[in-house]
Amino acid sequence: VGYAALGEPQVIIPIRGSPFYMDFTDPWTYKRTLGSAPLKRKLGTLSSVDNDRMCLFGGNDSGVSVLTTKGQTWSWDTASTDGQPTPRRDHGQTVSNGKVVVFGGALLENGNELNDLYTFVDGKWTAHEGMPNFAPLPLRVDPNAVVEEPEPEPEPEPETAEGEDADGEEREAEEAEAAPELPPSPPAESEEVAEQLPPSLPESPAQSEDAAAPAEGEGAAAPAEGEEAPAPAEGEEAAAPAEGEGAAPAEETQPEPEPEEDDGIEKGPILIRSASALTAFGKNQIMIFGGESELVTLEDFVSIDLSAGSLKWQQHEVVGDYFLPRRGAAMCTMGDVIYVFGGVYKDEMEKETILDEFIKITTDRNTVTAESIPLAAASVP
Repeated sequence: VGYAALGEPQVIIPIRGSPFYMDFTDPWTYKRTLGSAPLKRKLGTLSSVDNDRMCLFGGNDSGVSVLTTKGQTWSWDTASTDGQPTPRRDHGQTVSNGKVVVFGGALLENGNELNDLYTFVDGKWTAHEGMPNFAPLPLRVDPNAVVEEPEPEPEPEPETAEGEDADGEEREAEEAEAAPELPPSPPAESEEVAEQLPPSLPESPAQSEDAAAPAEGEGAAAPAEGEEAPAPAEGEEAAAPAEGEGAAPAEETQPEPEPEEDDGIEKGPILIRSASALTAFGKNQIMIFGGESELVTLEDFVSIDLSAGSLKWQQHEVVGDYFLPRRGAAMCTMGDVIYVFGGVYKDEMEKETILDEFIKITTDRNTVTAESIPLAAASVP
């Protein structure tokens, strides 16, 4: 594209002693603005709402400033502060279907990180709360990382008492052989009484008239119709009635519900974080990526569908090329594809590395696929 395509007016400057000319034009157009201009700030966010309006929020406690760019003169307006989020910085912000979406960040007052979600439309703020908890997915592992296996600890030698022989088994055998044999134990008292009794005694008439006791395993005779069953003797249990003879039907026992599987992963809300990246995708969905939570950089992709009846977070499993966790990445959507560039990675020693990775993200319900795009003059992993 040449300067001629930048419009009028053009300034032609001749070069002394040369047949060539250089033309300069200013590609910037200066606009006069009316209204209350926003105050100076840092770590705020600016989002385009539509073709004629943009919203500036965060970085200080002055609320939302809306710039209208329709016409030759632009104008600043300040939105109502009713219901607006707590003043913050390093938050994520994007626009979906005319709604400004604000997520997380760090409080200006004390730096505490947040995980709240707000939308701003038609000059009004709405806080979205009560989303159900979810179990976070495990962290990805770098396939090229070298894992050092710990050396096995030596097994401790068994301690022996002072003066004790090393071969304890032989000593126990010698002690068993040296032990004296004990005389046989006398017969039990019950056996002596049994030997003194006569071999058999005649049955008494009373005993012969009584009905013989049922053998083991046989039930007692059922009483005749109209007669009551004899009460069981003291210490005995009454016989259970046979099946079909007036027995009370057994109560049907309901099977106990199987306990839910506990995978040991505690469910919770989306992590508090600052410096995360936000973008709108699909019909009315918001994707949140990375950030920093309590000095730990994140790598997760979590989405929410603002058009759903009940809002809920959904973490997506990441497949494809490996990338480092990061905060402060740039992210946008083109068509159905999400692009991520750069960011800052902090390792376990809190050493920070500025990244130059360019990552293509495609979404498919529960998963996202990452594809690293090499850049010219950039290091290729």
